[in-house]
Amino acid sequence: MQAIKIENAYFSYEEGHPAVNDISLEINQGEYIAIVGKNGSGKSTIAKLINGLLLPKSGKVSVFGLDTSDKKQVFEIRKNVGMVFQNPDNQMVATIVEDDIVFGPENIGVPREEIAKRIEFALTATNNTAFRNRPSSELSGGQKQRVAIAGVLAIRPKILILDEATSMLDPKGRSEVNEVIRKLNKEEGITVITVTHYMEEALFADRVIVTNSGQIAFSGTPEQVFSREKDIEACGLCLPRAMYIANRLKEKNILDKNLKCYTAQELESALCELFVKI
Repeated sequence: MQAIKIENAYFSYEEGHPAVNDISLEINQGEYIAIVGKNGSGKSTIAKLINGLLLPKSGKVSVFGLDTSDKKQVFEIRKNVGMVFQNPDNQMVATIVEDDIVFGPENIGVPREEIAKRIEFALTATNNTAFRNRPSSELSGGQKQRVAIAGVLAIRPKILILDEATSMLDPKGRSEVNEVIRKLNKEEGITVITVTHYMEEALFADRVIVTNSGQIAFSGTPEQVFSREKDIEACGLCLPRAMYIANRLKEKNILDKNLKCYTAQELESALCELFVKI
């Protein structure tokens, strides 16, 4: 089932300088999409167009067939599309974790009995059950971002957009949040769109979309995209660190050129096997 359709969308913050220029894109329900690109490439603008926070100046964006430019449909679209931003503190409206999660469903008129079920679902799905009565000020960055995701999940969206949601977190916090995101996609069937400059995060996606100068430069599976190292570099990006190291070792004939090596774990395994042979 098609969840999102973008048709020849154009948007500019400043006249004559397009942030998004004639972009067309289709995303199916249940997909895990990673949008990557250097700063100013248009990736965050695409995310905001999907959510209806921005409207295309030309072209069309629709979510489950609903046109984002139709004011009558905005409320329904935003019930279906939840968005998590960089700084979790900017999304928290209450001092206690559970009260923060309650805020969204209460504001869209969810019945009290249903709210209780949604709180349990959101807390469990994001591994936040132990924090439900904790002051949010006592949580780590990764824990706060998980609470921010829980607050969005309590609305029960079909699509979850994360706009650089891990950029302010340390490696442990990023790992915690990414684990939750993958779980929501695989177990709950939620469509995930993550905007990120961490190439390692894009490895978990079904499809990677590379943006450059307001357009989609190319896209494909992580394997297809990251096999195009020169094209990646031309867009101002770099390969996942482990893959970059593996490629340099392949160039020097230290590793087999046909060896698939994308993650740190795969590189570690390849090196261990190599050392055993030496």
